[in-house]
Order: sequence, then C-alpha cells, then structure tokens
Amino acid sequence: MPEVWEEAVSWHYQIIHHGGKHPYYALHEVHEYDEGKVRAWTENPATFTAHHSEGHEGVTEALSRALADANTYPVLWVDG
Repeated sequence: MPEVWEEAVSWHYQIIHHGGKHPYYALHEVHEYDEGKVRAWTENPATFTAHHSEGHEGVTEALSRALADANTYPVLWVDG
C-alpha cells in the first residue's frame, strides 16, 4: 500500500479468490476509495487475535464482523 493516502478510505473484510497455478480463497482486509472502488488489500489473509485486556470477546467480535462482511461483499477475483 502507498505510504500516503490521498483520499479518505474505508476498509472491510472480503473474500479474495487468488488465481494462478494453485488457486485458493482467503479472507483479507480490503481498502477502498470513498466511491467504493477497491484500492488495495492486505498481502496476507486476515488473522484474529486480541490483546489480553480485550479478552476472548475481542476475537469473537472481530470474527463476527468478518463473517458479516464476507456475506455482504462479493468475492474479489485477482490473478496470481
């Protein structure tokens, strides 16, 4: 991702289909422009951890959001 973002962006979780010789699906954080166009996504699939102070609820809340987003946004197909 670029170091300086010229426009305000938002992000959500989204399933990405990675094409290529060994295609697979993975859940990523996807960043978009204000108008909803995909700008970038995390290089590695999402992981779910929480600081001790958040308790296990920190993980379950993140998982709930991820599931809701995965059911809201269509699969993003990318090459390679």
